Order: sequence, then structure tokens, then C-alpha cells
Amino acid sequence: MKISPAALIGPYRLVENLGVVPRGKAYRAIDARSELEVVLKVIPTSVIARVEEPEPGVSWQSMISEMRQLTRIDRNGIVSVYEVIEDEDGITLAFAPADGLTLRAHLAGGTRIDRTTLIAWIGRLLDLLAEAHAQEILHRHLGEDSVRIDRHGQLHLADFGLTQLEFDRVLQPPPELQEGGFHSPASDVYQLAALLHRLAAGHLRDTVGAVALAPTDPLLSLFEKAMREAPEDRYLDAGEMQIALREVTEDTTAHPAPQTLPARGPVPAEEALAALRAAPQLRRPPPRDGREFETRLTDISSLTLSPPPPTAAHRHKSAAGRPPTARPRRRLIYVVALILAALACGAAVARWLIRHPPSIDDTPISIAPQERSPSAESPPDAASSQPASRTGAAQRAATAVDALPGPNPAFVDRQLIAARDLILADDDEAAGTLLEELLLSPDLADPLPVLDALASFYLRTDRPRKAGKILERALEIEPNTERHYQLGLSQAAQGDIPGALTTLRQALASDPTSENVITVIDYLESGQYRHP
Repeated sequence: MKISPAALIGPYRLVENLGVVPRGKAYRAIDARSELEVVLKVIPTSVIARVEEPEPGVSWQSMISEMRQLTRIDRNGIVSVYEVIEDEDGITLAFAPADGLTLRAHLAGGTRIDRTTLIAWIGRLLDLLAEAHAQEILHRHLGEDSVRIDRHGQLHLADFGLTQLEFDRVLQPPPELQEGGFHSPASDVYQLAALLHRLAAGHLRDTVGAVALAPTDPLLSLFEKAMREAPEDRYLDAGEMQIALREVTEDTTAHPAPQTLPARGPVPAEEALAALRAAPQLRRPPPRDGREFETRLTDISSLTLSPPPPTAAHRHKSAAGRPPTARPRRRLIYVVALILAALACGAAVARWLIRHPPSIDDTPISIAPQERSPSAESPPDAASSQPASRTGAAQRAATAVDALPGPNPAFVDRQLIAARDLILADDDEAAGTLLEELLLSPDLADPLPVLDALASFYLRTDRPRKAGKILERALEIEPNTERHYQLGLSQAAQGDIPGALTTLRQALASDPTSENVITVIDYLESGQYRHP
């Protein structure tokens, strides 16, 4: 939202209202002293008064001191903080706009990365985080939205501490924070490793199969140690993990490039065996005791691997050699064997069909709102209407839907997982249909998980009216803070500001420390929100 040219906060001339951010509001502004473009984040006194600790065990003054320490870091890749102002209106932070797209947005465009790129990204992020840790600065919420990629492909770290601008709902908190503990450099290491592990496993949007790591890849052991439950069992900080990464990547013999034999004449067995041993990924797995395979390799050391080229003498052997009709006879034997095998398979299938006649109940079915009966026509396949070119998460989700059996205790859970995979694959239409049909399914015993998923889906796809109706139904069953908060957002999006404030105050009554609720209430009460 554009702002009047006369609007000022201290020496900063406001240009654009960027909206609600964690703990406050953000603006694009110009520093009147230098004409430098900055981002201003304003944390009002009302938020400071209601929230005693911005982070567990950390006071506002400690966080402010940490942000002032961040102003002393001048490093390409860490978003620069220019100024931290404290006054009667609250706390104002001025920092540089982050370059490029978030990691989430970058990968949502279909970008694929390989193992080499992944290692380069890990090294870059550890290098930046290690510099912050050396200055006793913690990031505190490393996630997909705090990593930026500029137009040159260079990675940047943003959203340190109080400068956070994104509500990252994919953020994976370390176990110690979930148990009431405090954040430490090892907690940052955990969050970074969790992000990288999701990326390597293809769990970020549009990255399914992007990085194919072998089960024995040493990078996985690096992630495993960094994500251990107890902080003392992890790398103590980013610098220590950086050293471990260097040791892993220097061991190039663990994952060499595939080797091939040269295209030439007969190759001595000794030379071929040496090439095979130098390329372990080409070697067949040894038997259980490991001796039989080595013995077999040793026994052929006097042989050559390539037969001599065929000549006329080979093709027309005399009666002392192989008869000219041996090859056609062998081919005939192969054909007859294949025909007999096919007949045997057909007979086995026929016997199975006789014993297990097909019925409507035995075939995979998709969810339909009406009751299923043996005489009813099978509903259309939910996944078959999707494009034939679907791959990755969407294909897995569609397969999961097709393969679901009849009613069983895990039925609804598997449908919710399938809907989640469709959402991750950007197939919103199929995900919405699946959730709506699941809500009407006779297999549904507890509607709350489906109602919550459907409400979040409607808010995500900008359908606040539908989200509001679903949330009202869920609140009738079981009220809680998150449902009141989402209902308030949906009411505000429909232009019902008084109703939104009433609902949000109900959420605040059940959880007085909820920063998200406090921030939205302050923003709506300020009168700056305009219904589109």
C-alpha cells in the first residue's frame, strides 16, 4: 500500500507499507540523510508490553543488543542492519532489502539442483552462519524463507533475530525449544540441517528427485549428527559443522565419477579388474562371506574379456567344429521356452481369477460423498482425470488415492497425506476436491483434522468466505486459539473488521502471549488495513 510522501519515521521517509510481519509492521523507506533505500520494521510498545520475552529466556534488551552487534558485521551474504532505534513508540530497525527470491520461491519455479550444487550451498550457508556465531549472534529461525538467492545464483541469509519479515510455517524448531529450553548455536545448526535434509530428500516444493543421494552418502551422516535430539550431541556451532563438511567433501574416493573401459581391442583381465576395483559403484555386491566373488575374479586372470572378431572361418565351421545349424536350433529352443512360460503364466492367472472373482468391493475406489454399495457403479477414478504428464509428489499422491482400500482405521489419515502431497505439487484443484469429498465420506469418524486442513487450504488459496464457514463449524466442535486466529484472518479478508477484532480478542483470551494474534490486532486497530 502506497503511503503519503510526507509520512516520516525519524529520518526515514516512508514509501510503501509492506504489511504485518512477525511482532510488528514493515515499510519500504528512504533514508533522508543518504537517499539510501531501506526496510523499516517497527515493533510497537503495545507488543513489547504484552510479550515479556521475544524469544524463550531472552529479554528485549538482549535481543536489541544482539541486533546492534549485527550492525557491526559487513559481509556480502548477510543482510546489513544499519540502525536500531528505541523511543516511546517502540523499536525501529532499519536494514537493507534482501536480494533475490526466497529459497521456496526459487525452487517453486522448477529449478533442479544436483549434489555438487547442494554441497556448494551447504558450504556457503555454513560460512555465513559461522561468521554470525563468531560474533555471538544467533539466527533463531532458519527456514526456506530466510535463505535468498540473487540473480547471480549467490545465497544470502536474511531474517536474523528481530529483523524477521516472513511467517515461515515450515520452520522446524529444535527439540530443546519444544521442551521449554533456550536457543543456542547448536539450535541454529539443527534448523539449518533440517532445511538441507528436506531439500536433499525432495520435500520442498517442486524438488522431488532433485538431489539423488545414495543411502551411504556421507552428507546424510553430516545431517544426522547436526539433527540429534540433545544439543551437546550435535555440532556445537556452524564453524564446527563447516570443518566436518570440509572433511566429508575432501574424501573424493567415496563417490568417484563412473569409469568405463576404453573402446579398443581385447582387454587383459588384470587391466579390467583394476578398473572395476577403482570404480566400486560398478562392482557387483560380494556374497555373504566375501570370498567366493574374489576367488571367481582370481580364477579368470588368464583370460581376455573380448572375443576375437568373427571371420568367414568362424561363420562356416567344418564338421569338426560347431554345425552351421546350431544357432538357429538354439533360437528355436528359446522361442519354444518363452511360449511355454507365457502359457503357464496365463493358466496361473486364469486359476486365480476363478478362485477370486472380481467385484466392486475388491477394486480400488476413490472417495465419493455417497454411501458405497456392491450394486452401485464404481465412481470415476480421481487420479485418472489428472494430466498424464504428472510426476513427483503429484504422481505419488494420485497413486496413493488409487490404491486406497475400503474402510479401515487409517483411511482418513492416508487421504490427508495424499491431499498434502497434491498441495506440495501445486495441484490445488485436485487437493481441494479430495478434502471436500473426504468431509462427506462415510469413513470419517472425527471431522476436526479434515476441517482444519480444509480451512488452511481455503485461506491459502484466497477463499476466506469458505474458510470462515469451515472454521465456524470446527469451533462449534472444539474451540482453540489457532482456529479463532484463522477465523479472524478470514473475517478481515472479507472486510468485517469489527467481527475480526472480536474473534481475535477471543483468541487472545485463550493465549495472551500469542505474538501473531497481538500483531494482527494492533494492525487492524491502527486503521491502516484496507479491504481490497
